[in-house]
Amino acid sequence: MVAVGEAYLGKVRFVDGAQPRYSRPYLVVEVLSNGVNVVNVSSSEGKEDKILKFPTNYPLTEYNPPFRFPSFVKLDSKSFVSFSDLATMRCLSGGTILNSSDLQFILKQL
Repeated sequence: MVAVGEAYLGKVRFVDGAQPRYSRPYLVVEVLSNGVNVVNVSSSEGKEDKILKFPTNYPLTEYNPPFRFPSFVKLDSKSFVSFSDLATMRCLSGGTILNSSDLQFILKQL
């Protein structure tokens, strides 16, 4: 069973339709009857200026678990993933949910 706040690693088309070249982390923000909505998560390392430049980037205050490195969420990257596609992705941190304060902030912004 998939839950809001879980993280997955895989390839989901970007909002512009391009396919990523490598697996990326995603955060589940909504569970629907036929799949989930996710947002793209990116490592913060070396991107501090980019995080501050765009108001749609939200730096996680407590990233681990489910992410291993300091990270930020791209609030403008919401995408749909079918359950069949989600089954090809890897669930991170054994399905541990992102901390409630960051998760609630993200959900209110979407």
